[in-house]
Amino acid sequence: MYLSDVLADFSRIHPRILLNIECDLTLNLFDRFKKKEFDLVLVKMNRPEDFPNGLDVWSEPLRWVGDASLIDSKKPVPLVLAPQPCVYRASAIQSLQQAGRAWRLVFSSPSYAGAVAAVRAGMGISVMPQTMIPGDLQALDSVWLPKLADTHVSLIKHKANNPAINTLEKFVLHKLKH
Repeated sequence: MYLSDVLADFSRIHPRILLNIECDLTLNLFDRFKKKEFDLVLVKMNRPEDFPNGLDVWSEPLRWVGDASLIDSKKPVPLVLAPQPCVYRASAIQSLQQAGRAWRLVFSSPSYAGAVAAVRAGMGISVMPQTMIPGDLQALDSVWLPKLADTHVSLIKHKANNPAINTLEKFVLHKLKH
């Protein structure tokens, strides 16, 4: 079940609880969470210990996505990535650097739709969670690309005795862990 479905179900079941939902890069959300701008945040990370107080919700594999003909062992890997501070960007660059592979950024967009359009146009390859790869794009298994670490999603919240927040937390955890 996708988060949008979970939140729609929650709103339908609990119409008196008004949600204010914002999507952003993990580190931006976390900075604002620390400033108490949010009560509850779902964060993506490369390692669960990045957010030690978070409740583990799920993990999934990251995959290289795009046209395999763009991968050449003698040329830098052309990348389509979100701007910093994106967890997927960091994973892609770190994996390539650890493997000693040269890379170059050919397209950057904070938008998933923008990244998908650039990959479809053959500009470069990107990194996506397995469940978010569109049907018309292919996951790449190339000897020229290093394996990517799984991505982990955790829920973090401020300690508060707020029944609405506690209800949302339990609902999200129940729906997303199954």
